[in-house]
Amino acid sequence: MSRISLPSTSLDVAPDVTSNAMLAVFLPALGLLLGELFLSAGLVQSALWVYVVILLFCTLLPLRVPSPVPVLAGFALLTVFRLVNLSMPVFLDLTVLWVPLVYAPFPLAGMWYLRRSEAVEPLLDPRGTLLWTPAAVVVGAVVGAVESRLVDVPSLLPTVTGDGLWLLGAVVVVGVIAEEVLLRGVLQSALRRSVGPWFGVGTVAVVFATMQAAFGGTAVALALGAGVIYGLGYELSESLVVPIVCRGTVNLSLMVVLPAVSAGVVPALPLA
Repeated sequence: MSRISLPSTSLDVAPDVTSNAMLAVFLPALGLLLGELFLSAGLVQSALWVYVVILLFCTLLPLRVPSPVPVLAGFALLTVFRLVNLSMPVFLDLTVLWVPLVYAPFPLAGMWYLRRSEAVEPLLDPRGTLLWTPAAVVVGAVVGAVESRLVDVPSLLPTVTGDGLWLLGAVVVVGVIAEEVLLRGVLQSALRRSVGPWFGVGTVAVVFATMQAAFGGTAVALALGAGVIYGLGYELSESLVVPIVCRGTVNLSLMVVLPAVSAGVVPALPLA
């Protein structure tokens, strides 16, 4: 039965933190931060080399010293995902059709790993899903409204009409599911077991924020706050569905609903 509190690994009792576990957390996280900084500076080749080094580190470290393999697996999957992001073409009406097919293997790989790994316990509590999903929609809409006032979110398509609206929704949904399965489902679940839930929520929020470095400091700050919200939602609800719904609502608000309201396609709701 789900609890309206943090799960069995409570915030009050942190698990044993070994030097190898901290090494497996800090070095890949710092590598991702460095890679994203290179990307924001336009140094794509340097970023690619950093990601290659992260992959080698996550692969070779368990062969040399006892290490938390699930944490390294989470960072490795996330690094591969970022490499695929870099290889994606410019979003046009034709090439965007391939996005769901390119991203779809990542949540499948993440869920397959979670089912096979005994060291990671993903949270998929049905009661927590039903209890917290409505709140996730409301929070996601509020976060989306706040972000729309502070940052300019680039549109994925030049125009969104008819079938394109459904296509954009599919792209946003598939991308969100892929990233949340990797970030929260694999990486945060592994960190919860290795270094505790507080550290897991914070580390994944920082990683998520660094992935927005190309959009500027304001976007990074907003992503850090949003990442904490997604991580806490995952821990409190004990359901991966909740952060997926929350973040999906944010993205759909920013990329579909609010632009449609601004363009007069959808009438704004009266506030009084």
